Amino acid sequence: MSKIAIVVVLAVAACLIPDAMSACSSSQLDNLENQLEICSKGLPVQQFDGYWRWARDVTSRLKRETTCDLSKAPALFRSELRSIGYIGKKDLDRAVTCIANSIQYGICC
Repeated sequence: MSKIAIVVVLAVAACLIPDAMSACSSSQLDNLENQLEICSKGLPVQQFDGYWRWARDVTSRLKRETTCDLSKAPALFRSELRSIGYIGKKDLDRAVTCIANSIQYGICC
C-alpha cells in the first residue's frame, strides 16, 4: 500500500472513531437534534445564530459522554440558551420544558 493510501485510511478512521465511540446511537442523536430544533422555534435569533446551532451544540456534547443519558439534554440545552443574552427567561423555560417533555413522554429519541 502506498504512503498516500495509508494516510487516507488513517484520516478516514480518525473521522469515524469518535462517532463509533459515542454511547448514544446516531439515530437517537439525530432525533434529539430534530426535536431540539422544533422546541427552539419561536426563540429570538440573530444573524449567524439559530436553533440549528443550539441543537447541534447539545448533541455534540452528548456525543462525547461515556453513557447515553438523554435526560441530560434539557440541562445542556438550558446552559446553551442561557449563554445567549437576548433570550428571555420565559422563552428559555418554554423551550427547555418542550425538550424535557419530549424526552420524558417518548416523543423523540
